[in-house]
Amino acid sequence: SSLLSIERLPKMGRKTAKKKRGAAKNTVPKAAPLVDATVFGGSYSLQVPQGWMHPAEVLASGFDARPSEQFVSRRALSGPGFASLIVDVVPAHIRDLGSPSGKQRLCEFVNYHEEENDATFKAPVEVKSCHDSPFESVWLIEYKSVGKLEGRTTRTMAALLESPEADVILRL
Repeated sequence: SSLLSIERLPKMGRKTAKKKRGAAKNTVPKAAPLVDATVFGGSYSLQVPQGWMHPAEVLASGFDARPSEQFVSRRALSGPGFASLIVDVVPAHIRDLGSPSGKQRLCEFVNYHEEENDATFKAPVEVKSCHDSPFESVWLIEYKSVGKLEGRTTRTMAALLESPEADVILRL
Protein backbone atom coordinates (compact mmCIF):
# COMPACT_ATOMS: atom_id res chain seq x y z
CA SER A 1 0.00 0.00 0.00
CA SER A 2 1.44 3.32 -0.99
CA LEU A 3 0.87 6.71 0.54
CA LEU A 4 -1.35 9.04 -1.42
CA SER A 5 -1.14 12.77 -1.03
CA ILE A 6 -4.27 14.73 -1.93
CA GLU A 7 -4.08 18.50 -1.96
CA ARG A 8 -6.37 21.27 -3.06
CA LEU A 9 -4.79 23.16 -5.94
CA PRO A 10 -4.89 26.98 -5.74
CA LYS A 11 -7.12 28.83 -8.16
CA MET A 12 -5.17 29.84 -11.21
CA GLY A 13 -5.00 33.54 -11.94
CA ARG A 14 -3.94 35.01 -15.24
CA LYS A 15 -0.12 34.77 -15.73
CA THR A 16 0.43 34.12 -12.02
CA ALA A 17 -0.14 30.39 -11.94
CA LYS A 18 2.80 28.25 -10.91
CA LYS A 19 3.21 24.73 -12.10
CA LYS A 20 2.89 22.12 -9.37
CA ARG A 21 6.10 20.06 -9.12
CA GLY A 22 4.62 16.88 -7.69
CA ALA A 23 3.32 15.61 -4.39
CA ALA A 24 5.11 16.52 -1.19
CA LYS A 25 7.87 14.06 -0.40
CA ASN A 26 7.77 12.00 2.77
CA THR A 27 10.99 12.95 4.56
CA VAL A 28 10.82 10.23 7.22
CA PRO A 29 13.07 7.33 6.16
CA LYS A 30 11.26 4.03 6.04
CA ALA A 31 12.66 1.22 8.18
CA ALA A 32 13.37 -2.04 6.42
CA PRO A 33 10.88 -4.77 7.29
CA LEU A 34 12.10 -7.37 9.76
CA VAL A 35 12.78 -10.91 8.57
CA ASP A 36 13.29 -14.12 10.54
CA ALA A 37 16.85 -15.35 11.00
CA THR A 38 18.51 -18.10 12.99
CA VAL A 39 21.90 -18.33 14.67
CA PHE A 40 24.08 -21.13 16.00
CA GLY A 41 22.67 -23.84 13.78
CA GLY A 42 19.06 -22.88 14.41
CA SER A 43 19.38 -22.92 18.20
CA TYR A 44 18.05 -19.36 18.40
CA SER A 45 15.85 -17.30 16.14
CA LEU A 46 15.52 -13.54 15.93
CA GLN A 47 14.45 -10.87 13.50
CA VAL A 48 16.82 -8.54 11.64
CA PRO A 49 16.19 -5.83 9.03
CA GLN A 50 15.66 -7.20 5.55
CA GLY A 51 18.79 -6.85 3.44
CA TRP A 52 21.30 -7.25 6.27
CA MET A 53 24.12 -9.70 5.61
CA HIS A 54 23.63 -12.93 7.56
CA PRO A 55 26.48 -14.67 9.47
CA ALA A 56 27.54 -16.92 6.57
CA GLU A 57 27.72 -13.91 4.22
CA VAL A 58 29.70 -11.92 6.80
CA LEU A 59 32.25 -14.74 7.16
CA ALA A 60 32.42 -15.24 3.38
CA SER A 61 33.06 -11.51 2.88
CA GLY A 62 36.03 -11.65 5.25
CA PHE A 63 34.49 -8.70 7.08
CA ASP A 64 34.68 -10.49 10.42
CA ALA A 65 36.25 -13.81 11.40
CA ARG A 66 35.23 -14.02 15.07
CA PRO A 67 33.38 -17.09 16.37
CA SER A 68 30.39 -14.84 17.10
CA GLU A 69 27.53 -14.83 14.64
CA GLN A 70 27.12 -11.40 13.12
CA PHE A 71 24.52 -9.61 11.03
CA VAL A 72 25.77 -6.51 9.19
CA SER A 73 23.92 -3.80 7.32
CA ARG A 74 24.83 -3.74 3.62
CA ARG A 75 26.16 -0.21 4.12
CA ALA A 76 29.17 -1.78 5.87
CA LEU A 77 30.74 -2.48 2.50
CA SER A 78 30.06 0.97 1.10
CA GLY A 79 31.30 3.28 3.82
CA PRO A 80 30.92 4.59 7.34
CA GLY A 81 27.74 4.73 9.35
CA PHE A 82 26.83 1.08 9.26
CA ALA A 83 25.31 -1.11 11.95
CA SER A 84 26.01 -4.65 13.03
CA LEU A 85 24.34 -7.08 15.41
CA ILE A 86 26.70 -9.53 17.05
CA VAL A 87 25.29 -12.62 18.78
CA ASP A 88 27.32 -14.65 21.27
CA VAL A 89 26.14 -17.69 23.21
CA VAL A 90 27.84 -18.81 26.43
CA PRO A 91 26.64 -22.33 27.32
CA ALA A 92 25.70 -22.99 30.96
CA HIS A 93 28.73 -25.23 31.64
CA ILE A 94 31.05 -22.33 30.73
CA ARG A 95 28.85 -19.57 32.14
CA ASP A 96 28.68 -21.30 35.52
CA LEU A 97 32.48 -21.02 35.89
CA GLY A 98 32.11 -17.22 36.07
CA SER A 99 30.27 -14.81 38.30
CA PRO A 100 26.79 -15.80 39.54
CA SER A 101 25.56 -12.30 38.64
CA GLY A 102 24.30 -11.65 35.11
CA LYS A 103 25.19 -8.00 35.58
CA GLN A 104 28.79 -8.90 36.43
CA ARG A 105 29.06 -11.42 33.57
CA LEU A 106 27.89 -8.79 31.08
CA CYS A 107 30.40 -6.24 32.39
CA GLU A 108 33.22 -8.79 32.22
CA PHE A 109 32.23 -9.79 28.67
CA VAL A 110 32.16 -6.28 27.23
CA ASN A 111 35.33 -5.28 29.11
CA TYR A 112 37.10 -8.29 27.59
CA HIS A 113 35.91 -7.44 24.06
CA GLU A 114 36.83 -3.77 24.43
CA GLU A 115 40.19 -4.17 26.22
CA GLU A 116 42.08 -3.00 23.11
CA ASN A 117 39.98 0.16 22.85
CA ASP A 118 39.35 3.19 25.01
CA ALA A 119 35.84 2.44 26.27
CA THR A 120 33.50 4.27 28.62
CA PHE A 121 30.56 2.38 30.08
CA LYS A 122 27.25 3.45 31.54
CA ALA A 123 25.87 1.54 34.51
CA PRO A 124 24.16 -1.77 33.61
CA VAL A 125 20.38 -1.84 33.94
CA GLU A 126 18.17 -4.86 34.59
CA VAL A 127 15.06 -5.14 32.43
CA LYS A 128 12.16 -7.20 33.68
CA SER A 129 11.58 -10.16 31.41
CA CYS A 130 8.15 -10.87 29.90
CA HIS A 131 6.22 -13.69 31.52
CA ASP A 132 6.20 -15.75 28.30
CA SER A 133 9.90 -15.23 27.58
CA PRO A 134 12.35 -18.15 27.82
CA PHE A 135 14.82 -15.78 29.48
CA GLU A 136 14.86 -15.33 33.25
CA SER A 137 16.36 -11.85 33.24
CA VAL A 138 17.90 -9.33 30.86
CA TRP A 139 20.76 -6.93 31.56
CA LEU A 140 21.56 -3.94 29.33
CA ILE A 141 24.69 -1.81 29.14
CA GLU A 142 25.46 1.05 26.82
CA TYR A 143 29.02 2.04 26.01
CA LYS A 144 31.17 4.10 23.70
CA SER A 145 34.58 3.01 22.49
CA VAL A 146 37.33 4.58 20.44
CA GLY A 147 39.42 2.15 18.43
CA LYS A 148 43.12 2.61 19.10
CA LEU A 149 44.06 1.64 15.55
CA GLU A 150 41.38 3.43 13.51
CA GLY A 151 40.48 6.16 15.98
CA ARG A 152 36.81 5.64 15.11
CA THR A 153 34.17 6.04 17.83
CA THR A 154 31.44 3.43 18.06
CA ARG A 155 28.36 3.38 20.27
CA THR A 156 27.16 -0.02 21.38
CA MET A 157 24.20 -1.36 23.31
CA ALA A 158 24.82 -4.82 24.76
CA ALA A 159 22.25 -7.14 26.32
CA LEU A 160 22.76 -10.32 28.30
CA LEU A 161 19.72 -12.61 28.26
CA GLU A 162 19.89 -15.28 30.98
CA SER A 163 18.31 -18.71 30.60
CA PRO A 164 18.97 -22.05 32.33
CA GLU A 165 20.71 -23.36 29.18
CA ALA A 166 22.93 -20.39 28.27
CA ASP A 167 23.62 -16.68 28.32
CA VAL A 168 22.82 -15.03 25.01
CA ILE A 169 24.68 -11.76 24.50
CA LEU A 170 23.62 -9.30 21.81
CA ARG A 171 25.67 -6.28 20.80
CA LEU A 172 24.24 -3.67 18.44
